Amino acid sequence: MTDAASAGVAWSIQLAVGAPAGGDVGLGAGTALVLVAVFATVGSVAAQDGYRSWLQVGGPESLARALRATAFAVVAVLLAADLIGVDVSVTRAVVGGCWALLAVGSGRWVLSVWITRRRRRGELVDRSLLVGSGDAAYRFWRHVASRPDAGRVIVGYVGASREGPTNWALPHCGTVADASAVATALGLDGIVIAPDTVAADDLAEVIRRAHASDLDVELVGGPALVHPRRMSVTEVAHHPLLFIEPRRVGHLREGAKRGFDLVVGGVLLLVVSPLMVVTAIATLLDDGRPVFYRQRRVGKDRRTFRLWKFRTMQRGADRHEHQLRHRNERGHGPLFKIADDPRTTRVGRVLRATSIDELPQLFNVLGGSMSLVGPRPALVAQEADFDTELQGRSRVKPGITGLWQIEARDNPDFHAYRHLDLFYCENWSFALDIAILAWTLPGLIRHGLMVRRERSAPRLRTVVDDTEAHADASDCGPGDDDGVGPPMLPVDQTSFAGLGPR
Repeated sequence: MTDAASAGVAWSIQLAVGAPAGGDVGLGAGTALVLVAVFATVGSVAAQDGYRSWLQVGGPESLARALRATAFAVVAVLLAADLIGVDVSVTRAVVGGCWALLAVGSGRWVLSVWITRRRRRGELVDRSLLVGSGDAAYRFWRHVASRPDAGRVIVGYVGASREGPTNWALPHCGTVADASAVATALGLDGIVIAPDTVAADDLAEVIRRAHASDLDVELVGGPALVHPRRMSVTEVAHHPLLFIEPRRVGHLREGAKRGFDLVVGGVLLLVVSPLMVVTAIATLLDDGRPVFYRQRRVGKDRRTFRLWKFRTMQRGADRHEHQLRHRNERGHGPLFKIADDPRTTRVGRVLRATSIDELPQLFNVLGGSMSLVGPRPALVAQEADFDTELQGRSRVKPGITGLWQIEARDNPDFHAYRHLDLFYCENWSFALDIAILAWTLPGLIRHGLMVRRERSAPRLRTVVDDTEAHADASDCGPGDDDGVGPPMLPVDQTSFAGLGPR
């Protein structure tokens, strides 16, 4: 309904007001074209499975669906106009599509803020039972528990009882044969099956019983870091197989990314240069020199470079870091972060909350050590503590903004940071970069609203930082967490109490 209303308003204004002199399409024809655009937009998103309740409403994937849908609507409007004999130019239709994309994207942003807030309170979520107790089951539960904003809650598991890792904090609810009965008794939405611990002979019976009980059935399958668009179902003599397309990164695509960084980065630098001058003056008046903070970071192919940002902490803050180590809010993992760092200056708090402190990194982008989009560059000492898989982040250039920064910036779980950075590296594309950039500004606005609300309420949790471990290393931008986000605790799944129907 949000997509339909947004697209309808945008196309109505464009067709009614955006016409040149003598170009009025008429009320009847205009109404017909608006309806065509609305149905084309909504139908395209639906065809991309964009209305499944467990998918995120916001984020780059959501925006990418909206982009494809509005492009399809432009073509549909042109074809419909030609069919009914109305003169609608290509330029007019494209402009209408741009307005529609802006309207649909804005509507989804507002909706995502509302839905995310509700999901953090345990509302608007799908509640499922996990069938299986092996490694695949654990990894899936661990991933879901790290992303409460995704709208999925695993309330327990059935299968062989196991102790597992120390943080396998999930209630054991019975055997595999009990799956449908347990899920029905608890009033759950469905079951998720991890086939690695379910016998092949039992699998078909579990699925049949679940469907007979009107439960959704899903299988945990495919590599966790492969984008779903690269996977398709095929078969050999009626036996299903999962086909995975190879990752394609050639010199042409890398050249296009570099050219995009130079053009867009240069334009952005010109636009924000007055703001940077004001920021430099404010920093100088507030706490004197130096205005900038420089730090060695790890870039592509593990080569180090010097990262620039505005200074937001008191001079000599490095010497006091050891006194704050006991306040590290990163529960596990090699990263370090504390909220409300006492070393932060008055101007620094504003710069970090608005991410203005990251603007000097546009010089890093133009110089080639960074990209506009990519994983945040790690500190040298922290990168040395990453395991071999996570060190694979260095396959691409680090960025000012990235997938983790706009999807899980306020998430305290290191797993979310790890998964999204590696997912980006494995599935990088030019279209994904554009979608991430387009969602960065709405993400910053949403984060600013959350920061303001959090400052007026008691702190309920700590937050995750991407790479900051020293002095100004905790400064934040589109690619960093500033340590003052909203409540984002993983859903409590350690107790079986209160999991019944509601």
